[in-house]
Amino acid sequence: MSEEGKATGISIWLSPSRESSFYKSAQTTIKNSGSALFAPHITLLHLSKASQDDIEKIVLKLKDFAKGLKPLNVKFNGVKTGSTYFRSVLLEVEKTAQLTELYQKAEQQFGSFAEPQPEFYPHLSLFYGKHNEQIVESVKNSAQNANIGNAEIAIESIDLFLTVGNADEWVHLGGIHLHEATSGLFFRSSFLIDNHWVKPAKGEYLPVVNPATKEVVHHFPAGTAEDIDKAVHAASKAFKTWGSTTGAQRAVYLRAIATKLRERKEDLARTEVIDNGKPYTEAANHVDDTANCFDYYATQAEDLDKKTRQSSQIGRRKLFLQN
Repeated sequence: MSEEGKATGISIWLSPSRESSFYKSAQTTIKNSGSALFAPHITLLHLSKASQDDIEKIVLKLKDFAKGLKPLNVKFNGVKTGSTYFRSVLLEVEKTAQLTELYQKAEQQFGSFAEPQPEFYPHLSLFYGKHNEQIVESVKNSAQNANIGNAEIAIESIDLFLTVGNADEWVHLGGIHLHEATSGLFFRSSFLIDNHWVKPAKGEYLPVVNPATKEVVHHFPAGTAEDIDKAVHAASKAFKTWGSTTGAQRAVYLRAIATKLRERKEDLARTEVIDNGKPYTEAANHVDDTANCFDYYATQAEDLDKKTRQSSQIGRRKLFLQN
């Protein structure tokens, strides 16, 4: 943390389902407390040394970390108070052997991105900031009325958040739904605009439902006109450079995309199956078709270079003959 209320790095969160009554009640409690707004979560590990440049490395590590994990239950021991901005008024989590083991595994997997921790204190914050008696009493009453203070809940996903700046600026990068963890699928929850992962302008998300099980497996960012304007502006700015590249230069990027699509064929095909119920074989074929399209247009770009050179040479010859 660089200064009070501002964070740095990337955090690994254990999250309850957004569809659950607990999540909605905790979110209401946070909002009514006057706190900065944030998603209800239990921080498993904060990667203070990580930055935007490390996101893809961490995603790969998270996919490996989540293999074989199943949903786990956590129990709360009531509303407690802490002494720091991000650990102010909270629900204390019962520190079980299973939860401790998961934390230790995370330390081993992501240790190079994290500062040494004095202790593992699992909790779910309900208020960020400097609390007083009135705030504590308000949070306790809200938690009691919603029956969340001593609740037992299921953790359904492991999420990555880019926790840079104030809480309302944090970006949900994506996560792995534990029911699908054996597939190693990481679902994105943000937009890539101007080479940065950003949250939707209005902070709204749409549920992704597995048609086979009717289970909500993810929440995808809901774009608005403001998000489109940002993307178009970024694309227009980028075209000033891209527009001056040769066909051969463009072909390098197009073929690189085709290569990545083939490398991630299984993940992409499985995602399609979960998203819309498409048979796996058909989904896998569509990934191949998409990769082939990028290869095709890479060749077209190179051919356009050749035609341009030939036209230029013919033009020079005509000019020479005319003179």
